[in-house]
Amino acid sequence: MAASLDVVYSTVLQNGIRKFKYKNSHLKPVSFSDQSGKGAIFAYRSKEHMIEGIGLVITSEEGVIENNN
Repeated sequence: MAASLDVVYSTVLQNGIRKFKYKNSHLKPVSFSDQSGKGAIFAYRSKEHMIEGIGLVITSEEGVIENNN
C-alpha cells in the first residue's frame, strides 16, 4: 500500500516539490542530483490544528510520506 501512496503523491504534486528532502534525507541515493521542483505545500496534522492555524511547510515528497499520519 505504501508504494501506491508514493505514486498518488507524485501524480497529485506533479513535480511541484522535490522528491527527497534537501537536508537530512533518509531515502536519497548518494549520487542523486535534484534540479526540479522547488515549491512548497502547507499541511495540517489534524482538523483541530487547521482551526487553530497550526501547520507546517513541506518541501518534498519524502516530507509528505514522513508526515502521513
